[in-house]
This record gives sequence, structure tokens and C-alpha cells, in this order.
Amino acid sequence: GEDDSTGEGPTDGSCDVWEQDCPEGEKCAAYANEKSDWWNDLHCVPVPENPAQIGDPCYAPEGPAAGIDDCDHGAVCWDVDEEGMGTCLGLCTGSAESPSCSINGDVCVIANAGVLNLCLAGCDPLLQDCGDGQGCYPAAADGYVCAPDDSARGGGYAEPCEYINVCDAGLFCTDASNVPGCMGAVGCCSEYCDLSEDDPDAACSGAGQICVPHFDPVAPGFEDAGGCVLP
Repeated sequence: GEDDSTGEGPTDGSCDVWEQDCPEGEKCAAYANEKSDWWNDLHCVPVPENPAQIGDPCYAPEGPAAGIDDCDHGAVCWDVDEEGMGTCLGLCTGSAESPSCSINGDVCVIANAGVLNLCLAGCDPLLQDCGDGQGCYPAAADGYVCAPDDSARGGGYAEPCEYINVCDAGLFCTDASNVPGCMGAVGCCSEYCDLSEDDPDAACSGAGQICVPHFDPVAPGFEDAGGCVLP
């Protein structure tokens, strides 16, 4: 469950994910402490000999939220399956105010109250050009990124969503007030739309919804990308 909050980091974290200030042979990694099922804290974990590199298969023996894996410094095991297997993903470098990624085309996403800082592949929401099992989702004001489609328990149009990648590929999570029929939820899934079309509102299923720019100001390169909302 990745969310898009970028507030203050954990007060009880034992390390700084930007400074990577753990002892030699260890790295600072996000994990879920006893108060949560998802990443909400930071701790130092050992880096094994001959660690996996960015883009390599990896192993997280205690699951995705334990923060323990066989990836090298500056990487985390991401999109972990039931067997504990995933792929090493790079962490952002720099700072929360001025982040960067080592791979051209990747976008830094700072999520879960600042605990997660991930370099995710950029994408086009109108093309949905991510790999199998992934969708193209908004990433703050920096454009869009590929993330695992975590919609197994729903994710359809007007269905509730609590974080950015719970919606089906081709949909995004927006405030409940933007989607007709979305009741009692923090947010609901709505459709992307193409502002370059003659009638962009025609892509919107909900009664009264209109197609508006997804970001304000518009993210460079995504001038045609819109979202269906109520005015």
C-alpha cells in the first residue's frame, strides 16, 4: 500500500534514508513497525556479501514491509510476491527538497510520510505503457510513474481507494467528492482523459464529470493528460 503523503518522517526512526547514516555494512531501510502493516518507520539492516544490484531479482525473506532484503546500498526489494521475490529498485538521492534518480526517465516518489523514497519508471497515463501487473499513476507534481496494480480487492471506476495504486490500470485515485456515487470513502477511482481530444469530457463515465488538467501547474510533457472530476 503506497500512499502519496510527503510529510514529516517518523519520529522514532533509527536512521536517515537520505543520509544513509547506518554503520558500515548496513543500510537505512523503510519498514513497518508494530504500529502498522505498511512502511511507517526506518531502521538499519545488514547488506549481504555480493548483494543484488538495481534491476536484479531480489529476495525479501520476511516480506515486503520488513525492510530486510539482499539488495545493495541505495536499493530496495520492490513488488515482492508471496515467495518473497521481487526486483531491486533504486532509492532517490540528494534530499527531499532536491531529489534525483540515477536512471534516466525515472521519477523520484516520496511517499508514506517521507519514509519511502523510490525511483520509479516514468510513464504516460494515456498510453498506460507500464509492464504486466502495473499501472501508470500520478506522482505528486512530477508526472506519472509505473507502480504495482494493487487492485485485487476492487479498483474499478467509482470504487473506494485509499492509496494511489489501488485503482485498476487506466484509473487514478481522487477525492470522493470528484466521483458521482462515491460514498463513505476517502477517495474513489476515476478515469484519465485526453485534453487534446475535440470533446475530452466524452471519456468521463460519471454524470456531470468533466476532463480537467491533472496537475496545477501542468507537469511538463503532460499537457494533454487530464482526469475526470466533478466541477
